Amino acid sequence: MGFPESFQNRRIEEAAETLNVPSFLLEETTVREYLDGYNQFGDMGRSLRIAGLRLSLPEPNEEFTPLYHKLAPDGSSISYVTGRKLNLSNGIKRTLSANYERTMVLMDIARALATEGVQTTRVPKEVIVEKFNFILEGYGLYIASGTVNVAKRDMDEDISPLEADYPTTYYERFVDHCKKYEEQKKAQRRRLESKDENLKYILMAYDRETEQHVPDAKWVYAPRMHEYAALLDQWKDLLKGNTSGATSPVEHGKYTSTDKTRWWKIHDLLRIGNEILWDGINGKIVHIGRVISDLNDLLDYNDLHSEFLPIWWPEE
Repeated sequence: MGFPESFQNRRIEEAAETLNVPSFLLEETTVREYLDGYNQFGDMGRSLRIAGLRLSLPEPNEEFTPLYHKLAPDGSSISYVTGRKLNLSNGIKRTLSANYERTMVLMDIARALATEGVQTTRVPKEVIVEKFNFILEGYGLYIASGTVNVAKRDMDEDISPLEADYPTTYYERFVDHCKKYEEQKKAQRRRLESKDENLKYILMAYDRETEQHVPDAKWVYAPRMHEYAALLDQWKDLLKGNTSGATSPVEHGKYTSTDKTRWWKIHDLLRIGNEILWDGINGKIVHIGRVISDLNDLLDYNDLHSEFLPIWWPEE
């Protein structure tokens, strides 16, 4: 987020106080990056909560002139053509609400994991299980004890049982679950679209010039959709920036230690959140195979793994 430098410094100092990081460590660039990452997880969580609460606010029937993300050559703002404010349909509202709810929990987990980098205690395994199970029920998954040796690979590629490093029985359950999930999710999607045809069409576009998401077509006049576009960009920036902040300010040697394992677990978590935020947007569904791969890579840190439940959704 684009805070002034003085305000950014104060936020980092406050994070250091919260996490009991000695003030002299703030001279270390890596420590400041770590604390800034911790703050950004909090920012993202608050943005999600506020946007989720605002979904229930109806828009008055008044004129609305959305601003374009890019400025004119002279520095002035560029606006879209003025239109009337538009409320989201019920189907879109339910989709965004579910995505907000799940990613809020992910941000709570991310911040808790970041806290481990400066505390002597680990996040209790029971807390990890409880929070993830809340999210995963809708994907036919739950958290179980023990680890599975999941080969880290691009889940867009076909995985041969001979090439994959899964235990055979787990791999077979994994393949079966992915197939059933996709079939039933597409069927559910058709039912939802039959009740709200707005879900059939593109809701969100991407402006390559500004590298930002924008509501598509008529939804450019829906303020709640602009909020969702802003959160997609905020999450994208968070995911992109997470690749560097791997040094935690714990007392070790020169009072810093590299904990790439923890930070890459958070990166896996952010990848899962990105999948969830796009669920139901532009006709997309969660790539469940990729989620399971990232989830297991994250969970083996706590000697846990994902297991499979029968996939069932009530009639909408």
